Amino acid sequence: MKSSIFNDAKPRTKPKRPAPVHANGSIKRSLAPPSSASTTPKKSWNLDELISAYQESGELPPILSPTLPKRDGEESISSLPLLSPTLPPIFTAVSPSKSPSKAATPRETSPAPTHKYRVKWISQMEAAKPRFLVRITFDPAYYRTRIKASSAASSATSSAASSGASMAKLKSPMKLQGLGITSSQSPAPSTQADPEAIANKNHWLGLARTAKTQCLEKESDDVRALVAGLDAVLMYIISHDIDERIRVATNGLPSERHWRALDADIKAVIQRLAKANPPHSSLAEFFNLFTKLLHTCRAVIQLRIHSVLRKVAASYNAKGTEQKVISVQSEALKAYDNFSDCLVAAKPASIYSLVPSRLPQTFRRKQTSLEKPPSESRVDPKDRIRPSKASFYLPIGPYSTLSEMAGLLYSATNEFIEIFNNNSGKRMEYTLNAN
Repeated sequence: MKSSIFNDAKPRTKPKRPAPVHANGSIKRSLAPPSSASTTPKKSWNLDELISAYQESGELPPILSPTLPKRDGEESISSLPLLSPTLPPIFTAVSPSKSPSKAATPRETSPAPTHKYRVKWISQMEAAKPRFLVRITFDPAYYRTRIKASSAASSATSSAASSGASMAKLKSPMKLQGLGITSSQSPAPSTQADPEAIANKNHWLGLARTAKTQCLEKESDDVRALVAGLDAVLMYIISHDIDERIRVATNGLPSERHWRALDADIKAVIQRLAKANPPHSSLAEFFNLFTKLLHTCRAVIQLRIHSVLRKVAASYNAKGTEQKVISVQSEALKAYDNFSDCLVAAKPASIYSLVPSRLPQTFRRKQTSLEKPPSESRVDPKDRIRPSKASFYLPIGPYSTLSEMAGLLYSATNEFIEIFNNNSGKRMEYTLNAN
């Protein structure tokens, strides 16, 4: 049935359109029966007439149904299919029993991650590739949000502290995020080395190397070579002791490497003295005495190496590395055996008998009783060994320290210079740098 809105006052003449032609040249005819003059009701709108009318007049057709309701905020009506039996399924009636869906609550948006979480493992069984490699990529947006949260929490904590928080609250253990431990259980951070102590160590090390070169290479005079070698040994002791104090102060393990190098340098000085040819017997006795003192110094250095290795073994034992503990303990036993060998070569009894007759001032400086050294912790780098002020006990033995040995060597060398200048025809101008 055709709607009455298309009944115009003047009947429109429909132009004849050519029938569609197939690709094979045959004319395509409509399957619909020819239209009759009688007004038979149709079940659909005549689209061809709508298009033809628009092409002739250029005007849009009127509203299909003037009674069509507006859909702005109004409920849909169930009689929409009556307007046309060919309306699409979207215009089907909505059941009145269904309640309108609730408005979806706005979902909290989160920033899209810029990177995906990727973990790449490379097989360690392939010999051509690296043995083991882990590549992990994390989303930086997560950490940015965590940083903002932590900064806000820290600002709140600082404001609470400034407003007069109680001391008991401040001393209470704070739980560390992500670790599950309290701040009282966290390990103490290692402090940085004191620049002044490092400069002091390097200063003594440079002076010691210069004196060593003078003793072993440049100096042709045997007496000056002896004094320069003893001065170099004393300055090496000062420098290496400061280095060990720095390591302990910065929560590091002490090292025996420098002490082993010093032991090798002392052996070189002993070999230099063995090549000397003193002009008279009294000077030869002094050379013999200082050779024994240098052997004694080697023995005390082996004691220091033994002490360092024991500390390293204790540290490895606490960590549970048994193989390293066994290796370090064997080195410590070897160092103690070397101490015994050096002490036998030094002959402490002969030293004790020669010092009173050859070096009386040094003998008077010795301590009358054996006392425990005041401190062997070697923590403060500024509290270095001072050979000019160090006291000592004779004879030197396993109870002696490097500070005592340095005090004995300094006093004996300084007195030897005075005796040589007073009794020889030529004067030796040499001032000990190690003081």
